Amino acid sequence: MKTRVARVFAVLTLLCAAGRGAEYPKPLEGDFALRDFRFESGETLPELRIHYATLGQPARDRSGVVRNAVLILHGTTGSSRQFFTDAFAGVLFGPGQLLDASRYYLILPDGIGTGRSSRPSDGLRARFPHYGYRDMVEAQYRLLTEGLGVNHLRLVMGTSMGGMHTWLWGGTHPDFMDALLPLACLPAEIAGRNRMMRRMIIDAIRDDPEWRGGDYETQPHGLARAVDVLLLMTSSPLQWQKEHPTRESAERFLEEQRRARLASMDANDMLYQFDASRDYDPSPRLSEIRAPLLAINSADDQVNPPELGILEREIRKVPRGRAVVLPITDRTRGHGTHSLPALWQAHLAALLAESEPGASGPAPAVAGPDARETETQEEAARVEKLEHELVAAIARTDLETYSRIVAEDYAAYDDAGRIIPRAEAIASYRSGKRRYRDLTIHDVTTRVYGDTAVVVARTEGFRLENGREEPNRVRYIRVYARRGGEWKAVAQLAAPEAAAKR
Repeated sequence: MKTRVARVFAVLTLLCAAGRGAEYPKPLEGDFALRDFRFESGETLPELRIHYATLGQPARDRSGVVRNAVLILHGTTGSSRQFFTDAFAGVLFGPGQLLDASRYYLILPDGIGTGRSSRPSDGLRARFPHYGYRDMVEAQYRLLTEGLGVNHLRLVMGTSMGGMHTWLWGGTHPDFMDALLPLACLPAEIAGRNRMMRRMIIDAIRDDPEWRGGDYETQPHGLARAVDVLLLMTSSPLQWQKEHPTRESAERFLEEQRRARLASMDANDMLYQFDASRDYDPSPRLSEIRAPLLAINSADDQVNPPELGILEREIRKVPRGRAVVLPITDRTRGHGTHSLPALWQAHLAALLAESEPGASGPAPAVAGPDARETETQEEAARVEKLEHELVAAIARTDLETYSRIVAEDYAAYDDAGRIIPRAEAIASYRSGKRRYRDLTIHDVTTRVYGDTAVVVARTEGFRLENGREEPNRVRYIRVYARRGGEWKAVAQLAAPEAAAKR
């Protein structure tokens, strides 16, 4: 066993460099035209253009059902482009990552009125139909079914407005998806301060004489006032205070944000974008949602503050629903935490594992790889799920889960070559000599070689050891062995990331 582990370590050390990257395929972009689209308001548009980006290819089972499509939905003033960053796509879409584009068919549309889809600023201005969130979801559904030929979704997920659309998807098309992940939103009518802020944005534009009923020649000054409200609405008080502790720094940041946002915004577009939320209220159909649903908010989100208690109350209506509120840390960014999957990807991993088709029975046959390759991929997915569970267990000192995954003869090798057996590791966790805070896992690559599996990954967070706290950025290789039909962690080789990069 030791010889086999050593051989695998030698081969897989070469994969560490590959695991560091944030590379993912270049997205393919396209447009889908919906003819004579009828809005819920009764208005129609001769041609509604929905722009979209995709990564990967659809995989169908023997019945022709697409099993690997993931719909990713953006926020109110955003577009699909907001996801193509190192912080989002670089964490989720790359090789070995949770939404690896070589395994999944990722679909990222621009909502009605945003990005490169049809919007008021194309020419109709205030004569553009008054769309709502339900219109936007209907257009997404038709893009998938009519435009892309997708008849089933592995996952629907979205941030902010996209999260609200995710709730609507669950109630409107309950059999269309395997799982739902709404981020930074609430499953209830927009009311209270949230609605008031949206009304302030709308009124700042509409009440400005320069708006001229939407027929302005230059952007009205009311747009700048609307941007100010938006900035406050999505701010992170803790982080802004830390990052801009002086008057000069704070005012410079404000001016930079104003210039950047005003350069790409249009007053009519923004007015419509915020008015569209007027019909949002998924609460009457929450009990009809059938797929597993995990809602994630953060405690410093000023748009959806946890003290409202709405999420905790409404999630009880969802038969297979769960909710997580991330605590405030040095890494959360208020409402914007929704676009930092490094902070919540462990929860996504758990949702994918829970909702995996065939998890309680035979998995569907997927066209493409032969049976042996498919089996290997399935085993790799099982091992990767265990790895996420193990890291999460270490983060919260869950020794029961740790002991279930880690074999009795487990041995961890640190960068000094010292061997730390399982019993010693458990004792250090139990005594509190070693604990972790904000521990997250990144850049996971899993390979299966018969009855041996190797995971290459890195973790970030803080280690508390012997009363001292210090940053913990570690790159490691962990080996699993199949014993009695179950995968067990048997060895680990770890090194600080700085050392791993030499």
